[in-house]
Amino acid sequence: MIKSTAKLQNAFHSDIDTYFNGGVLSRSDLYISVLTPWVTFTRYARAIIQKHRQLLAEIPIGSGPKLNIVIEPYKGKNPHVQQMINYLSEHLEEDLIGAYVHGSLGTYEEIAYSDFDALVILKNNVFESPSSLAKVAMKLNTARSIMFGFDPLQHHGWFVLTEVDLKYYCNAYFPADCFFLEEYSLDKKCSSCCS
Repeated sequence: MIKSTAKLQNAFHSDIDTYFNGGVLSRSDLYISVLTPWVTFTRYARAIIQKHRQLLAEIPIGSGPKLNIVIEPYKGKNPHVQQMINYLSEHLEEDLIGAYVHGSLGTYEEIAYSDFDALVILKNNVFESPSSLAKVAMKLNTARSIMFGFDPLQHHGWFVLTEVDLKYYCNAYFPADCFFLEEYSLDKKCSSCCS
């Protein structure tokens, strides 16, 4: 059961990474997304919701050790991180459990060719309807422009976790050890608890 759940969770993460970072799940979507990105987000919303529900039904809640992680608020001066904080606070505050920078931005060691490493944790209610999911996906996709403003060669977008992941954590996707590498919250009011 644990192996099949981990496999299901990894497949779900693969799908939501692609979905929230452009909505392009097929070659034909690439052309459509350039002209009307809303179409690709709405096209796949129902399938993503179905996979989320399947994952919710199979997660063995409380089967692993509890881990409490407290993440300090971001205290750096990077203008792109500050812009991201403002954008997420204005457009996505109700939909996120938290948003975090990590890597060189999170340790305040950015250099000229650093990329914008960021993680969001979405609330379960984002997955309640296709329209709410598509709206959140569009907003996160729009926020990627801030990442590209910092690093035009950005090789990935958002790392995306869901509230489900806090109940049964997939260490293969975003290793818990990363949380201990001086990661800092984008949301100044936020500290995060993972169990």
